[in-house]
Amino acid sequence: MDTQTNEHLEVKIAELEKRLDERCRGCRELSKAELKARDVALELQEKETDRRLTNLNHENERVSQWRTDCVPKVAYDIQHKALSDKVEITTNWMNGQIGRQTIVSVMLPLGVSFVVSLLFLLLNYFLSH
Repeated sequence: MDTQTNEHLEVKIAELEKRLDERCRGCRELSKAELKARDVALELQEKETDRRLTNLNHENERVSQWRTDCVPKVAYDIQHKALSDKVEITTNWMNGQIGRQTIVSVMLPLGVSFVVSLLFLLLNYFLSH
C-alpha cells in the first residue's frame, strides 16, 4: 500500500472515531436524561403511592368507626323480638285480652323479686348500722 492510501485510511479512521465519539457523547447525554426522567417518574410514583396509602388508612379508620357504631343483625333481632313480645303483652293486658292466669304468671315473679330485693336491702341496712 502506498502512503496516499494509508493517509486516506487514517483520515477516514479519524473521521469515524470522531463520529463515534459524538454518538457516544450523545448516547451518554441521552442516558443521563433518561435516568433523570426515570428518577422524576419514580419520585412522582412514590408520592402518588403515599397519597393513596394515606387515603386508604383514613378510609380504614372511617370504616372501623362505622363498624363500632353499628349493631350486629343478630343482636338487633334478639332485642327487637324481646321488645315486640313486651309490647304485645302490654297491649293485650291493656285491652283485657290476657286472662287472669297470664297476669298472675307475669306479675307473680315480678312481685316476688321485688319483695326479695326489698328484704335484702333492709337486711343490708340493718347489718351495716
